[in-house]
Amino acid sequence: MEMIIQYGFVTLFVASFPLAPAFALLNNVIEIRLDAAKFVTEIRRPDAVRCKDIGICHLLHIRVCSTNGLPVHVQR
Repeated sequence: MEMIIQYGFVTLFVASFPLAPAFALLNNVIEIRLDAAKFVTEIRRPDAVRCKDIGICHLLHIRVCSTNGLPVHVQR
């Protein structure tokens, strides 16, 4: 959304300020570099932690399979 607004302002004011596209391009290049550095250094996947079982997912799997299979079984 920010880049769309920036594009609108650049196209609106390019007649009065011809360097606006160059500044917008410089701004976008710097922003992409800073975001890339942030992704590499600050935002990382958490370490995997082992658990003893899958918890409630097994119970939900049994209920979903039985609920979805019941109408098929009753129709036959």
